[in-house]
Amino acid sequence: MNSTKTHDNLGCSLSRLDADLLITSGHMKFHRKMSASPDLSQVVSPASNRGFLIGVSGSGGHKRTVFDGKRRTEQHYCANTVYTRSFCEDYKADFSGAFDFSLLEMPDQGLARAAELTGFSTGGSLRIGLKDNDPVVASLMKALFCAHEEGKKSNALFVDQIATAISIHLLQYYSDSPATPQFRSERLSAARVQRAKDMIAAAPSGALSIAELAQACNVPTGLFITAFRDSTGKTPHQWLQQHRIDKACDLLRHTVKPLREIAVECGFSDQSHFTRAFSRAFSLSPGSWRRRCGESRERASGGDDGEW
Repeated sequence: MNSTKTHDNLGCSLSRLDADLLITSGHMKFHRKMSASPDLSQVVSPASNRGFLIGVSGSGGHKRTVFDGKRRTEQHYCANTVYTRSFCEDYKADFSGAFDFSLLEMPDQGLARAAELTGFSTGGSLRIGLKDNDPVVASLMKALFCAHEEGKKSNALFVDQIATAISIHLLQYYSDSPATPQFRSERLSAARVQRAKDMIAAAPSGALSIAELAQACNVPTGLFITAFRDSTGKTPHQWLQQHRIDKACDLLRHTVKPLREIAVECGFSDQSHFTRAFSRAFSLSPGSWRRRCGESRERASGGDDGEW
């Protein structure tokens, strides 16, 4: 008996996919699926209780014919086109043209949980259909998968931050009933800011969730990111990135540890990830920056007769 899997859990032929990535965050699953093939293929997905699928097109030129009984609907996708569909209905569509989609699986209970955690009141579900252009969802999805590919895996803090931002956006603009915030964002006290910073610094790899930080600071999860940003000028992940870079600078300046050890100690996935992040911050590689520090110390100590 041949049990080889030929299709993914969304009904797409695996042989047609050039990229198939998965990132999870609690109740949410993020996918990126790409195909350079222009050939026609059919996607069939039977009804299930998996909730909703939100997809954003990363490029234009993709077309599909969606079948609903005897009705046919032609859909044309441009960059940043967003679609929502419910898993509770059978899905059948003919795909034509290459595609690059970032997708989010949001279960029914996940939508309610997102509303609870983000402080929004909504009794509805998501509207089904296409939205011609949503740069907010598109940019959030792009940031998530770019970080995932750059660091080989996305840290929990960053994924949670993106998932929370997308949840708030969906509840505000895609809910079929008005979604209103129940909490008012305020700045964190100095003690809570320090508590959050200490927790983030103690987990340099980012193995920490927004919910854990919010609970420690006694702030609703959905408001923590805004409260932290208003209090520090940075989101939790931005603060973590700066902390990593600051720590790396200290180790480069005051130790002779090899770059690969510094990368791991500062929470980067590997030396190449560290080098890319450091080079973005200083327009210099870590090795070049370390050499410049050494030259500066020599000049300051008169190691070259005080000449510049």
